[in-house]
Amino acid sequence: MTEHFAVANQQLGGTLPEPAADGTEYHRQAAQQSEHQDYSSICMAIAAAGEASYSWNIAADSLVWSPMADMVLNRPADCIVTGKRFAALLDPDNLISRYDTIFNSTVEDYGEGVPYHIEYQLKADPAFNRPAMWVEDRGRWFADGDGRPCEAVGILRPIDERHSRDQMLSALSHTDPLTGMMNRTRLDEALDEAIGEAKRGEQPCAFAVATIRNLDVVNEAYGFEVADEVIAAMATRLRAVMRTGDGIARYSGSKFGFILNACTAEELPVAIERFLNAARDSVIETSHGPVWALLSIGAVLLPAHAENSLAAKALAEETLSLALRLSSDSYVVHQPSEKSVNDRIVNTRCAAEIVECLKTNKFQLAYQPMVDAITGEVACHEALLRMRDGAGELVTAAHLVPVAERLGLIRLVDRSVVQLALETLHTYSDARLSINLSATTANDSRWNLQIIEMIEMAGEVASRLTVEITETTALNDLTVALEFLDKLRDTGCCVAIDDFGAGFTSFRNLRDLPVDIIKLDGSYCRNLTKDAENVYFARTLIEMAHHFGIRTVAEWVETEGDAEILRSLGIDFLQGNHIGCPGIEPPWQNAAAPSFDFGGPTPLATDEEFTAGPPAEALNVPVADDAPILDLPLADVPTGDGDDMDGGDMDGGDMDGGDMDGGDMGEITGISSPDNTDATPVAAPDMMPAEASAAPEVQPQIRPETVDADISAALGTQAGTDDQAVDESAIETEMETGLSKLREALDLLNQHFGPARNGNDDTGQARLAS
Repeated sequence: MTEHFAVANQQLGGTLPEPAADGTEYHRQAAQQSEHQDYSSICMAIAAAGEASYSWNIAADSLVWSPMADMVLNRPADCIVTGKRFAALLDPDNLISRYDTIFNSTVEDYGEGVPYHIEYQLKADPAFNRPAMWVEDRGRWFADGDGRPCEAVGILRPIDERHSRDQMLSALSHTDPLTGMMNRTRLDEALDEAIGEAKRGEQPCAFAVATIRNLDVVNEAYGFEVADEVIAAMATRLRAVMRTGDGIARYSGSKFGFILNACTAEELPVAIERFLNAARDSVIETSHGPVWALLSIGAVLLPAHAENSLAAKALAEETLSLALRLSSDSYVVHQPSEKSVNDRIVNTRCAAEIVECLKTNKFQLAYQPMVDAITGEVACHEALLRMRDGAGELVTAAHLVPVAERLGLIRLVDRSVVQLALETLHTYSDARLSINLSATTANDSRWNLQIIEMIEMAGEVASRLTVEITETTALNDLTVALEFLDKLRDTGCCVAIDDFGAGFTSFRNLRDLPVDIIKLDGSYCRNLTKDAENVYFARTLIEMAHHFGIRTVAEWVETEGDAEILRSLGIDFLQGNHIGCPGIEPPWQNAAAPSFDFGGPTPLATDEEFTAGPPAEALNVPVADDAPILDLPLADVPTGDGDDMDGGDMDGGDMDGGDMDGGDMGEITGISSPDNTDATPVAAPDMMPAEASAAPEVQPQIRPETVDADISAALGTQAGTDDQAVDESAIETEMETGLSKLREALDLLNQHFGPARNGNDDTGQARLAS
């Protein structure tokens, strides 16, 4: 054994202990040597990993470190030999230390020790060029017999790189990368904090939203990169005129949000003018040359008019929309009124009603006849939307349209109308229907493609369907309109332009649009016996259409005198209350199929081929006029100007020449406004369709888009101008209930139709902010 020992000891440099005669001492010393080598290896591994282990005898305040700990921490070894000296290395701005963590712990040690995990910073030492260092301290402390901390062991690891990365990610989560301002998430938090502070200090604050009103022009002229330059430059200007203590954020897209602390009603206009002046004082220099940028601002005083950030944003958005209607750069400050409060309640209820009707299939069609001007034979029926109210009564759905437009739900309403119309055409083989599509759907390539697919799947019934879009819709984007109308005609259905004359169609546009029928704007077809100018306009429009081989329909025909004049002018078809009111009873059970084709891509029949039919009045049932729409008085429900004499077609009404881009209060996507001049809702008893043969259900698989605007802002309406102050908190519970119901219904819609897809500009946030 001695020989073998000598050889091994020589190979290891003579480090092995001399063996005892019985071998005991050899084995003892060898074990000690092995333990020492293991400990050294572990210490080297810890140092190699860039860490330092320690043992802190708290009672003696002595710190024992692993080898090279001073190199790992970049601090002198004599500065870390006691707890007191180590504590002197800590940055005074640290919110926590190892000592505080251990002695403030509420956890008791039952023998296994109490773990801790903290992060803190070692302060810089400029004299020796030692930078500040963030470290992670992970360990376990042990208690003595009295339960007091007596010892701690742990490992320190420098984490400067990770800490910087975490700080950057944290900053990005609350900062807009383009402007360096707070982002929308941080703004919400700061706004709630400001409102809370204002309540506690009884000192008002304000919230404002500003938008670069001409940024879309910059986008179109120079591209998105230059638009980003304009946004960044505007952010710099606005930040330069902010008071200390106020907050500014990138609200969305082209919008900025301002939190103005300690701001009274008298001081708010002064602050807003400061922002407007910062924008208007000079041009913004970009890589493509100078650009003018103008602001519009909406503001609300807090907490007087809004109790939380959600309400504040909704009111600021509402007033911003009013400011955008004013000329040049301007602002509007929210002024509470009973009208604005009631409008928001109504809009909240309407939004919930829309989704509830979509979810439970409460929408139903009413049918208003269009007749041949000469023979009186019914050529087609326009399908107008009705809904079941809370009592089960059938009423007009016109009051829901403006809210549906603002929330983006109008696309789903359009889909429902198309679905109901196709099912009706399947059920009644002699039915011919005309339906309206909103401008929103017609101009959305994804959604109008889904409408095309639905009609294609319906098969041969498409030849008995007419799809109407307003003239202003067609002119908004002629390229998109031409593509959509061509695809509609390819399905076999007929295409009509509604409100013809409201959008100043040129001869060239009329020639280029692939349409089969035009419907004269109703304002030109009324009071013809007294208004020579209307006669002139009607004659011109009819002759223009006939020149291109397009048939014409006159709407809002209310008297026989008007009907006679229109016939003399050469009108092809008549529609209006004088001709026939909308009725729920399907008129086709015993009716013979028409002997002619109402327009359509196929050649039109001549007038001589028309055969006399039953009087139009015989095809409609009387309608009642006392059915309620909402619990509120109907006067509170926004329904347009109430002048829709034929029970439909208010999207071409005479409020402003009919140019409301398909978004009026009236007949959009088949939704009609009330049939009488006092805006009384229409209902009809016993109006359910009679038994009909079963028909295949037309339900193509589509994925409708969900709401593409912030619901809270979308539910706001125009602020009134009354000076009377209103306690808006009195309606908070009711509005929250309505919003809750709407959110629940929207969730169900998302589950049924598929995941949401983001939509609009701001939201970059086409999502439910509430």
